[in-house]
Amino acid sequence: MLNIIRNGLFILVLFTGFCHAQKASQKRFQILDQESEQPVIYATVILQQAKIGVISDDNGNFRIPGIYKIRQDTLKISSIGYETLFVPLEEQKENDINIILLSPKVESLDEVSLLFQKNKKKMSAGRIVKEAIKRIPDNYPVRPFSYIGYYRDYQQVADSSYLAHMNIENEHAYINLNEGVIQVFDAGFGTNRLTDQLNQTVLYEFQSNKDFPVDTLLTIPYDNRKEKYLDGVIISPLGGNELNLLNLTNALRNYNRMSFSFAHVFNRDFLGNHIYRLDSILFLDDVPIYKIDFSSSYTRVKSSYYAKGNIFISKQDFGIYNLDYKLFDGSHKLLYRVNISYKPIRDRYFLNYITFNNYFEVNIGAGFKVNEVIYDYNSSSFQVLFNEAVDPYSMRSWQKQFRFLTNNTPLQILDLSLIKPDVIKVSIHSSRQINEAIMQDGIRYEINKLKDIRGRLINEQKLLRANQFREIFVQKVFPESYIDSAFEFVNKELPLKASKQNSLEHRETYWINTPLKATK
Repeated sequence: MLNIIRNGLFILVLFTGFCHAQKASQKRFQILDQESEQPVIYATVILQQAKIGVISDDNGNFRIPGIYKIRQDTLKISSIGYETLFVPLEEQKENDINIILLSPKVESLDEVSLLFQKNKKKMSAGRIVKEAIKRIPDNYPVRPFSYIGYYRDYQQVADSSYLAHMNIENEHAYINLNEGVIQVFDAGFGTNRLTDQLNQTVLYEFQSNKDFPVDTLLTIPYDNRKEKYLDGVIISPLGGNELNLLNLTNALRNYNRMSFSFAHVFNRDFLGNHIYRLDSILFLDDVPIYKIDFSSSYTRVKSSYYAKGNIFISKQDFGIYNLDYKLFDGSHKLLYRVNISYKPIRDRYFLNYITFNNYFEVNIGAGFKVNEVIYDYNSSSFQVLFNEAVDPYSMRSWQKQFRFLTNNTPLQILDLSLIKPDVIKVSIHSSRQINEAIMQDGIRYEINKLKDIRGRLINEQKLLRANQFREIFVQKVFPESYIDSAFEFVNKELPLKASKQNSLEHRETYWINTPLKATK
């Protein structure tokens, strides 16, 4: 059953395909575009009385804990380009997905052009961006503040053979999903997020969600070439954890320091490294917001890589609401995407959410290889056991493909035969001296150009292509908040699981917005 909310009207619709088990103490929602019925991702949801919120995920889903159902609170749901909607929480179903439909709100390009014609001083898209960058110190907090939010990191893999091996049906399934509740203490814009001792993170909860697929192969550290390779992204010299890397890619927060390719030092390089086009004027809570498209300027960056994205800037005070940045290689493959969102509180803009996902490759070893070699003294032969069935047609030149040596001396191979689909028998010319040499010195073997029945070469290393995601969704902002030395802080150089979890008063008021479906 679905409970659909459209402009304050409630409609019940039968829904028979949903079978995922739910927690009885939560209400579940999905936000859709009223016209296209596509998910509205990263919409802001605020409980108005509790003054705490959540962000819809990449499927438009979010949860509200049952603790709030007795408070008769109201959800304020907003997203750039949509009418803000107010939804009474008590009227929503607990055993259904509550569907929320948002109505688009945007001015056409003709209206934008007419608006500019009325203004004596026309501002180009580039001038708007320039003014927004200039006003960062005025629009964002320069004094200490903090926020509590939901953090998660995970991977997704599109490789069909890998998904089949892992028994995963959906290429968008979350793999190695880690989730937690954190509090970030920030000394203010302009301070060094990495080295300033007043910039710290407190971990209240952190866990690996075992309801989702787990593969330790994907979690090995980046070495940027041999085992795990990340293209087009500068890796922090500290290594450390995914949360630390996420914080360093916030080009707005770190506007006067290096962030990522082409944005570089944001207040110095971003404007000149890109070209701009005004797309439209959108609205958020009746505030007009410029939507500006941008792409990297080849004449400035002179790179085989290229970037494009959108920046959303308030028409009123030139505050940057959102920066969505994507970098591609020459073959148009997405290398990484950074999506940063801020929201105004009082007279400053504070983080709403940040997501950073990057493409990477990990060496998963040889798909076709030797499992074991056994020597049979009675028949003077080796039995070579493989992990996959051998393609017999690839053995036709076996005299050149197989070599067995003892003490660096090649042994004479008399015959070679496939005695089982995955076992080759290699008969050799034997003598007592050879048998003794094998016993004393062992053997060394070389096999080349042999294939399995799937066409994979022996010992050919395979690179698995995947995407790594890191995300923070802010639930509550404390505009004036100073660091408390009583906390155990996250070690920026170690994985998050190595950090101590702190206790939090009223912990139940903050929650982990786990994806609604654990697809395996």
